[in-house]
Amino acid sequence: MATINRSSMIRSEAHDASWLSDESFHELSLDAGLLIMVLAFFLVTRFSIQHGKSKEKTRKDPPSDVRTLDRTSASRINHRPACAALPPPMSHERLVLALLQQDDRNPGKVIETYRQCRDRIDWHKISGDESEHIFCNLCVAATRMGTTKGLNALLRDMERLEIPRSSNLYTTLLKMQVSKRLFQDALALWEQMRAEKLLLLDRAAWSCLLFAASELHCIDQAKFFFQQLVACSCVCSKDYGNMIRLYAHRQETRQAIACLEKMRAEGMEPDNFTYNAVFAACCAGKDLALPESLFRTMKAAGAGVDAITYNTLLKSYVQAKRIDKAFGLVSEMEAEGLMPTDVTFGTLLDACINEGAMDRAHEVFQKMKAANCEMNTVLYTTMIKGFVRMNKLDEVLYTFKEMQSREVKADSVTYSLVLKALCTGGQLEAAFDLFNSICMEGHAPDEIMFNNLLSGCVTCKKVAFGERILEDMVKLGVKPTIATFSTLIKLYSECNEFPKALHLIEQMETLYGCVPEQRLHWQLLHACLRMRQRQIVANVFEALIKQHGSPDIGEVGKLLKSSINFNMLEIAVQVTKMSLSNGTRLASQDLQAIIDAAVKKRKLPVADSISELAHKHGLAVRVANHF
Repeated sequence: MATINRSSMIRSEAHDASWLSDESFHELSLDAGLLIMVLAFFLVTRFSIQHGKSKEKTRKDPPSDVRTLDRTSASRINHRPACAALPPPMSHERLVLALLQQDDRNPGKVIETYRQCRDRIDWHKISGDESEHIFCNLCVAATRMGTTKGLNALLRDMERLEIPRSSNLYTTLLKMQVSKRLFQDALALWEQMRAEKLLLLDRAAWSCLLFAASELHCIDQAKFFFQQLVACSCVCSKDYGNMIRLYAHRQETRQAIACLEKMRAEGMEPDNFTYNAVFAACCAGKDLALPESLFRTMKAAGAGVDAITYNTLLKSYVQAKRIDKAFGLVSEMEAEGLMPTDVTFGTLLDACINEGAMDRAHEVFQKMKAANCEMNTVLYTTMIKGFVRMNKLDEVLYTFKEMQSREVKADSVTYSLVLKALCTGGQLEAAFDLFNSICMEGHAPDEIMFNNLLSGCVTCKKVAFGERILEDMVKLGVKPTIATFSTLIKLYSECNEFPKALHLIEQMETLYGCVPEQRLHWQLLHACLRMRQRQIVANVFEALIKQHGSPDIGEVGKLLKSSINFNMLEIAVQVTKMSLSNGTRLASQDLQAIIDAAVKKRKLPVADSISELAHKHGLAVRVANHF
């Protein structure tokens, strides 16, 4: 038997100690170590109990002479049972045989044997083939146990003992790691192989590495491994599938389709999973030509085109707002003998409602009922939403009653939409009745419901109702929002209650803990201008500056333009003066527009005032040609 000559076979005691203290091998031998500790504890405990019984019996039967002991008792004490002796160490030959044997059911056994007996291994007496076999068993056992640290420690031992690490060994380890889905460990092993310049691998190793890289979405490594497979002309259908799915995951649709076409050109037909992965990626893009072309290819190849495939393309048509193509696809689906699903109908229904095609939406809704689809809350609510958008109150109420007759429970969104339809239609009493029934059924009203009721008060111009709604809202613990106060300001404006609107803005933070946004002031300012409330405009603008500081130049420009349109040029002068005094740098063209309007209306004092303000703040305006 040939032997290998290693001068550094046993490096040093320091090396042995470092190996023994390697936590990775203690991790591997944890179960065996615990077993030994439990066995020792059992033996010591048993000895202690027997010794204690002997002493207790001696105390119960004391000798007649306290200075002497009965020989029998002394003999019994001196010859108490001892712990069982450990088995003799196994011979070198038996140790080598134990390391050469592989136990798939108990991989930790060979690891523990190596850890305990490695100091006694004479590597001079072991052939090179046997040494490689031993470490192959050890590495496989470590991989089977999923201990990366232990495997790395074994590979380091092989390097120290100058035992070759062959490509066959690495291929075996890669296969095991990938089968156990230890993809990160597989790529880490590849980095170690690169460091050792061991790059001549077989097809199985490259395929395992490609699978690991594709699962971890490492595109650069996956491309390299795939190129290695192409170079050795051994790409299989699984390799193509892994690469194609990785491209699809990264939304690199053109690369995925090119790889798929190359696969088919080589006589390999992709499976349904691969086809659908690419198809879904194509449908997620904006170029519909790609999914349409692939869809035809899949149908021709009989690649499992089912309702899910049709629904995926249908969603792409809907997102692209191609309603006609969406309906045509559903007709093609039915012609192929595939029944539209709830998802199919729901997607079409949403598309019709978003596009305002309520006639088509009603057609889809009737088809769903004819097909005995489960009419759930979402579908009914979607239909109601469409009728609300079209201001078709009768259809809203009819659909809502049908929903109740079919015992389909409405949710908060459904109730909010029906309330909105009633309020918009001016049926405030019916809206309050519905609101009360909602509360009686145990539903907690939310801010949207209250805001819809407030909108109804605006339509009917019911200030007292609106104020009561705000009080009830606070009592029920629903916090008013900016949208709530905006609706209330609109209500006060419609009812010419501008002082109340201003008071609400000033007291919002104190009474309701809601800081008023600038847009509420601007909303009230424009409402006051429309109703020609000169004094209120000045007060609101002053409150705006007090609350938020220097006003926005764009919003001031809009307000000045509105002042000119409503022929309230004196208000324009006040707004200009307050804005410039508080650091807002107005545009020269805005001031020029006021001057031009004042000259046209023969309001020369207004033109003079604006000219003085412009000159004071360094703004260029022209007035000479107008007098």
